[in-house]
Amino acid sequence: MTDAAVREQVATKPIATEDRAELLRQTVRQMMVGLRMMKLVIKQLTADVPREVAQMGEGQYHAVHALFEHDRLKAGELAERCHVSEPTVSKMLKGLEHGGLVERQTDPANRRVVWVSLTPHGRALHDKMVAHFESALVRVMDGLSDDQLRDLIAAFGHLAQLVEGDERRRPPKTRD
Repeated sequence: MTDAAVREQVATKPIATEDRAELLRQTVRQMMVGLRMMKLVIKQLTADVPREVAQMGEGQYHAVHALFEHDRLKAGELAERCHVSEPTVSKMLKGLEHGGLVERQTDPANRRVVWVSLTPHGRALHDKMVAHFESALVRVMDGLSDDQLRDLIAAFGHLAQLVEGDERRRPPKTRD
């Protein structure tokens, strides 16, 4: 069977197998489609991106999103959530602060701790970014049938359980 024929068969229906390792391999191959899909979403996003969002780097977007989810974070926690070093997050925050999107406050009980939170303008921009991203995803997935969309919802539900389980198993980090 050619690679194209295998891809077509796997795209429509997984190959029947009792071999768990083979099922996992097929799943991983199919997940690579997600990367290609995100490239399509990025094309849609860049087609009509709002000016404020266009000026923001990927790291800054992640920082704004993390702060939106957690109200306020210590600068070190934000660096961890964005998978960057503390000096890098400090640089990102400088730009976001200059744009009026975040504010930093030194903890009065421990002057070495800096708390970061979104300003109202930062929260509004986050909402605008999410709406723009969701709109691009809708345009990309609009060609799927209702049944296919339900299948995706179920699949992502399973993946969410894996992620949540992994997050619960991680030991909490203590850092001030």
